[in-house]
Amino acid sequence: MHKRLFAEPDPLLQSSILLQAAAAIVDRSDSATKRQAALDYPGVRRARDYIATHVSESIELAQLASIAGLSQFHLLRAFRRQFGLPPHAYHIQLRLEKAKDLLASGSPPVNVALATGFSDQAHLTRVFRRFCGVPPGRYGHQKARIFKTCPS
Repeated sequence: MHKRLFAEPDPLLQSSILLQAAAAIVDRSDSATKRQAALDYPGVRRARDYIATHVSESIELAQLASIAGLSQFHLLRAFRRQFGLPPHAYHIQLRLEKAKDLLASGSPPVNVALATGFSDQAHLTRVFRRFCGVPPGRYGHQKARIFKTCPS
């Protein structure tokens, strides 16, 4: 965990990793009667909406917690319970969806990286390959080929 924490330049991911570890400790110490089903917190929805409207920007967990009106710890736990993944993973997922759309429309990976908030093309390539299984350039070429062969 230490290597993963300091290998990532993203402050939202760093905060998420630390708070996930703390949440795991608390979850293990909670009694079964204290555990609740996922609650629908309006503040968590506000945080999710903020991520969606600022997908290309760097977002810090403290900033999201302030928007949600919750502590960072509570936001991380509630977000995961409500949406099935932590805020950082949701943010990456949205960035990758936007990147896929741009690549499919023919944008070069270097422009896609800048438009989706990745620090550079290498960062986009590393994350894209890890989650999508192919580098962004190949993904764009494959999609372009599919669109050219489809009847109008």
